[in-house]
Amino acid sequence: MKPTVRLCAFVCVLVAVLSSECKLTAGDRPDLARDLLQLGYEQVELRRTDENRLFIFARVNGRKRSCLVDTGWSFTTISTNTAAR
Repeated sequence: MKPTVRLCAFVCVLVAVLSSECKLTAGDRPDLARDLLQLGYEQVELRRTDENRLFIFARVNGRKRSCLVDTGWSFTTISTNTAAR
């Protein structure tokens, strides 16, 4: 699946979760973390390295993975070896 398709799918899920909260009473508050957890999403660690770079560290399919978060880059890239798996 292309990265742009994944991003669109994530946004659609996010909108669906937020719109499902329309049955709230006045005292209830939406809990996005709880709702995403119920959909199978998990929190991942975001860590700043000694070189002041942001990395995400997580387990994907039982294997440790890391991902550089570059907020100035306008493309999403992934290793071809990782994408092939």
